[in-house]
Amino acid sequence: MENFETILHRIRTIRPTDQEKQRTRAVVLDFMADHPHHERSLLSHVTMRIHQYAAISVMLLFLTIIAGVAFVSESAIPGDLTYVIKIKVNEQVRDAVTVSEEDQLSWDITKAERRMAEAEQLATENGF
Repeated sequence: MENFETILHRIRTIRPTDQEKQRTRAVVLDFMADHPHHERSLLSHVTMRIHQYAAISVMLLFLTIIAGVAFVSESAIPGDLTYVIKIKVNEQVRDAVTVSEEDQLSWDITKAERRMAEAEQLATENGF
């Protein structure tokens, strides 16, 4: 059985024959003839840039809206439109990124305090 170095040396010394080179060159030239390079006009470059900037702008706008809704939902109470985002997104993300047990315990206490404050606020607003 050949050792790895011998096999590796043989692989590195493999070269295409003249006939293989000619055949490859003919295939490449045929492809180039079938698919000629077209110079783009200045207008097409400008149009492409406008589309790129528009796509980036839309993504930034989308991210800004998401961040804004997440920020606004932090002060939501039950019954508010953004309360679901506060509970199902913001707090779930914070649960996922809290690593240590001490931090998780502190976060759980903060969530309980939030629920109590929300209940108190609802009771005050509804006259209970």
